[in-house]
Amino acid sequence: MVANELNKVPVSELCAMWLQTDEGEEWLIDREDEGSDIPACADDVAAHITQMVYDIAADWSNDRIRKYLERGLDDW
Repeated sequence: MVANELNKVPVSELCAMWLQTDEGEEWLIDREDEGSDIPACADDVAAHITQMVYDIAADWSNDRIRKYLERGLDDW
């Protein structure tokens, strides 16, 4: 789903997002040619965005979730 939406993003924005990925950072550090084009990869960006969403979701909670988790397996 994320990758499909990235097809609608302008190339300049995709490149900016890709440079925030691990692969983009490695490319930026390792590149030798100052004039080379950015080899942005939509799949890398999609994986990066998906992981960010999972990380945020894992840290999110509310009272109903806490109560459910606190009741333990004994209540099954």
